[in-house]
Amino acid sequence: MRLIYIHGFNSGPSSSSGRKLRETFPDMPVTVLAYDSALDFPAIFAQLKSAAQKLTAQGPTAMLGSSLGGYYAAQLASDLGLPCVLVNPCNNPPQALKEFVGKNVSFEDEHAWIFTKKALESYEPLEATKLAPVPRLVIIGRNDILLDPLENAAFWKDYARVAMTDDEHSIASFEPLKQQMLEIFNS
Repeated sequence: MRLIYIHGFNSGPSSSSGRKLRETFPDMPVTVLAYDSALDFPAIFAQLKSAAQKLTAQGPTAMLGSSLGGYYAAQLASDLGLPCVLVNPCNNPPQALKEFVGKNVSFEDEHAWIFTKKALESYEPLEATKLAPVPRLVIIGRNDILLDPLENAAFWKDYARVAMTDDEHSIASFEPLKQQMLEIFNS
């Protein structure tokens, strides 16, 4: 099984979640798909989908994403028929990202970049009813202050297995969730 991981907004390929996935699943190759948060949704989605299609052609694959990466992973997994794990997914980027319009500094390498209003407006809220019914686990940190955990749980309750943790926006360790994740990967 190959794992494809998509990082969150303003992050990058060396994100801590990618490292934690490699530690939890040392026998599975983990490929982090990076994207430039300054680009608009159609450009990012096309880039990620092309890369994911190439990787899925190599054998069994599961999709993972956190925050805005969860938004992308939910749609890509649906399009490609892959099991997926979403960590504190951003279901409504137009609302969640509006505070970032303007100048930003990358969490990964501290370079300055601009998130435009045009890029923000290229996103639409996720509609779970339009996603294919793939095996899906949504991990939600009860102490997430960026995305409302109760809203997130309510959004996904009919479309995924939901696991609540005592984490914040970032999951401290995937180890306690390993069995649930393996069940989804092997569905």
